[in-house]
Amino acid sequence: MKTLNRRELLAGLFALGCSPALLSAEISAPLKKEHEIWLSAQGKTAGDYGLARLSQYAPPRVLRSGFRGHGLSKNPRNQKVVLFPRYPGTEALEFDLNNPAQQQFASLNDHVMSGHGVFSADGQYLYCVEVSKTDGSGLISVRDTQQYKVQRQFPSGGIGPHEIKWLPDGKTLVLANGGLITDGKGNAINLDSMDSNLTYLDAASGKIISQWRINEPKASLRHIDVSPQGKVAIAIQLQREACEHQNLVPLCAVHDGQNPIELLQAPETLLSSLQDYVGSVCISPKSNIAGFTSPRGNLACFWHLDKKQILAAHRMQDVCGITLGDNGAHFMLSNSAGQLQQLDAFNLREIPGSRINNKNLAFDNHMLTVQI
Repeated sequence: MKTLNRRELLAGLFALGCSPALLSAEISAPLKKEHEIWLSAQGKTAGDYGLARLSQYAPPRVLRSGFRGHGLSKNPRNQKVVLFPRYPGTEALEFDLNNPAQQQFASLNDHVMSGHGVFSADGQYLYCVEVSKTDGSGLISVRDTQQYKVQRQFPSGGIGPHEIKWLPDGKTLVLANGGLITDGKGNAINLDSMDSNLTYLDAASGKIISQWRINEPKASLRHIDVSPQGKVAIAIQLQREACEHQNLVPLCAVHDGQNPIELLQAPETLLSSLQDYVGSVCISPKSNIAGFTSPRGNLACFWHLDKKQILAAHRMQDVCGITLGDNGAHFMLSNSAGQLQQLDAFNLREIPGSRINNKNLAFDNHMLTVQI
C-alpha cells in the first residue's frame, strides 16, 4: 500500500499501489507487552451490535450492547468506558473493562442522544450531548458517574449538536453543532434553514463563550479533536443537495479559538475524491498532525496543524475510525470490513506487518485508544 507524498498530492496523482499479500494479513508484529487496547462500536445487525476490544497481541473480543453504537468516552479515574448510541438512540451503556459489569442509562425525556459525550477530568461527571425530538435544539446533560443521573443541563448553542471535547484548560468545552434537524430515518428536514457552528462553552456555568461559523451555509460541522495547544480540528460534511453551486468545498478545518475558522486547502482532485463527506478526525500530539477520514472517498488525509499544509493521503476502503496507537506514535485506521491499519504519525507511511484483519467484525465510525 502506497501513501501519497506532498509532491504527488499537489500534482493531483491518486494511483495507489497495493500488495495482495497485505490484504490478507492477519494479526502480526505483536507488541512486547499489553499496554493499550483499541475500542470501537461494531456490528451490522441488531444481533451483532456491541463494543469491540482489540489489540495486536490477542484475538478481538466483542461485548454485546443491543444497540448500534457510535462514539466512546473513557472515565479517566478507572477502566470504565461509555458507548454512546448512534443518533437517534436513547440508551447509552457503561462497560467496565476489568469485569463484566455494565450499566445502562437513558436520554432525557423528549430527547435522543447524538452519539458523543465526555467525562470531566476528575471522572465525577459525564457531559452527554442530547437533541430535542421537537425542534432539534441541543442540550448538554451533566450526569454523575455513579448512576448517571442528571445533575444539571444547559443548551449546546445550536441545533443538531454532535461531538464535544475539552480544551486543555479543563474548564472549557468545545462543541460542533451540526445545524441539521433530521427525521427518524436520518433525513435532513431543514436544509433551507440549517445553521451549523462551533461553540465554546464554560463548563461550570453552561454559558456560551463564543461561536464561530464558516462561509459555506450548507456545511455541517460535526466531528472535532483538540490538540494540547488548544487548536480544534474540524471534520465537515457538506449537504450538497442544498447547495446553490457546484463548487468544491474544503471539508477539513482548524480553529485557534480567537480568529475565524480556517479551511485547510488541498488539490481539487483530493477535495473531489472526498465526496462531500469527512467522518472523523484525530490529532497526534507528538507530530502535531491531524488525520481526517472519508469513508465515501476511501481516504485518510493528513495536515500539519501549524503549517496548514497537506502532507499525505492514504487509501483504505470505507475508512472512518481513527485513533492513536503506540502511545501516540501511530495513527490507527479502521473500516466496516473489520480491518485495522497503522501509519507512522510522523512520516505517515504504513507500519510494515502491522495490519489486523477481523473478517467477522464490522467497525462503526469511531475508535478510542485506552491504556491498560
